[in-house]
Amino acid sequence: MKRFALLAFVLSIGVAVYTSPASLSAAQKSAKTAGDKKSAVDTKQDKGIGPIKSVTLGPINEELVEKGKSQFEEKCMSCHQLDSRLVGPPLEYSTKDYSPEFIMNMILNSTVMESKDPVAKALLDKYHVPMIVPGVSKEQAREILEFLRSKAPK
Repeated sequence: MKRFALLAFVLSIGVAVYTSPASLSAAQKSAKTAGDKKSAVDTKQDKGIGPIKSVTLGPINEELVEKGKSQFEEKCMSCHQLDSRLVGPPLEYSTKDYSPEFIMNMILNSTVMESKDPVAKALLDKYHVPMIVPGVSKEQAREILEFLRSKAPK
């Protein structure tokens, strides 16, 4: 019983230190504010870090939507839903809140994004689970983006 009490005490101290604002690094504080809607960071302008520098969007491409739906169901649904939080954030408004480049770079380069991009760092801070996407090509990321565009509220 004493061991359990000691373990609980040590864990509670660890949690308090980990979540204490004083214990956050400057980068963590920056990431926290980056995710705040009142922050100076414009999430629609942030293109993220990765291979996607520019995406030209036109009308919704139904062929890409169908392929993207399949990709989303296979590679994203274990962590994401469109309208509610699962492990990661709901994605219904993602194309309204983030640039297409940011979304594709997050899919393709999430590890680097979560360590260097202030908006991605804030998402990691909020959801506490790093994003892992198994084997997605640029074309598949574009298809997923198109599927998300098709599901965004008008």
